[in-house]
Amino acid sequence: MKGVVVIEEHNVYCGISSIIARSISEFISVPIKSIGIENSFGQSGPRDVLLNHYGLNKETIIKKIQDILHF
Repeated sequence: MKGVVVIEEHNVYCGISSIIARSISEFISVPIKSIGIENSFGQSGPRDVLLNHYGLNKETIIKKIQDILHF
């Protein structure tokens, strides 16, 4: 395994990314990158509008993963 990318509809701090990073690090050392809501409180609204607002739509996720792979 070369690395892990975690995508979550939650704040990346103290979210599933943190749990996965902690669990994986107990067994192996690999880069772990998180895609999710960055240091912000959530809002209410239609799901598609919120996903676009936080950059969690298909196009943005693909772009972020491509950026990670070329890092």
